[in-house]
Amino acid sequence: MFSRFVILILLCLPVFASNAQACHSTPEQRREDFDWLDADKDGLLTRSEYFSHIHPIITIDEIQERFAEVDTDEDGKVNFDEFSAMKQKQRC
Repeated sequence: MFSRFVILILLCLPVFASNAQACHSTPEQRREDFDWLDADKDGLLTRSEYFSHIHPIITIDEIQERFAEVDTDEDGKVNFDEFSAMKQKQRC
């Protein structure tokens, strides 16, 4: 349970930080994190799935901002590739 709390905190950090060292998680760790957040196991994270895991740490407005930064194909959802890219760019 503690490791999931750490994941939540990391997900709340700014996605693109200047002069920041990337988090050094493995693809397997990123997949495990993604799968944990993906409640319906459809391979996509929705705002509501994301919010259900990290509320009340951040607001719905902050989630909207993060999705806008991460959702590169602009389909309103975050796929694993987008999630993985975000995690690789995050400040540790």
